[in-house]
Amino acid sequence: MDGPPFSVSAAWHAAGVSLPRTVQQQYDAGRKVAKSDLQPGDIIYWYNSTQNNGMYVGNGKAIHAPRTGKNVEIVPLDSMPFFAASRP
Repeated sequence: MDGPPFSVSAAWHAAGVSLPRTVQQQYDAGRKVAKSDLQPGDIIYWYNSTQNNGMYVGNGKAIHAPRTGKNVEIVPLDSMPFFAASRP
């Protein structure tokens, strides 16, 4: 997927919702949701509450930017160790 970089906060900002800047702050601020209750737009945290997050897009998939210089990816939710999810 080519195009501008993806960020969870930018995506939610486009929907009129302000999120804190860092992954840890986003985790702390969000209402936690169970993996079984995920809805599109929920923030996914892989590995831990500080390392990597993305956004659930439905059907067991999430979107994330793996690292600077890499393309945005839509990946299976379980492609990395699931830690938690939150809803702004």
